[in-house]
Amino acid sequence: MSRAKREVRMGSPIWSFSWNGTSSNQAITGVRQSIFSSLLQFTVQDEEDVAEIVGKIRNDINAKIAQRPPDAPKIPVEAEQNLVREAKEFFDKRFRLVKGNYRLVVAALSEKNGVLALRGFDFTLFDNHIKTLRSATDDYKIGAGVYFPADQSKQVAIRLRPISEADARQEYPAAQTW
Repeated sequence: MSRAKREVRMGSPIWSFSWNGTSSNQAITGVRQSIFSSLLQFTVQDEEDVAEIVGKIRNDINAKIAQRPPDAPKIPVEAEQNLVREAKEFFDKRFRLVKGNYRLVVAALSEKNGVLALRGFDFTLFDNHIKTLRSATDDYKIGAGVYFPADQSKQVAIRLRPISEADARQEYPAAQTW
């Protein structure tokens, strides 16, 4: 069985993903949906920090919900400001996207990491995309984007422009010997 693999090189804005057993259209959709949440490789310490931040916000919100009378309106409950600030600071330290042109290379890899298929795309991020992505942190106070998915209006759609196979191979070094 093939394993999924993600490589990120932030020095040049290139992301390469591989996937397990899906058609290229399904894979591109998955990459498109996850590209902005997967830009940086988290260290084990980052993962621990995220787990702690998520747990504190979830516990704070759930404790406040438990204190509500059963007949109280089901309006969103906000986490304490210091917890939200901690989550926003974590985001701000790691969010590296800026307006510009980017290249995405998607590689299907075998069990032995041999390149089975390769597709590349160019895309552009505009100022509005960046503002929209950053605005997702506004909803951290109610847990959105922290321990349940962010509002879809805080996501962006980008147009992927195919590049030639030769250009994709040039961007993905493992494909040079393919």
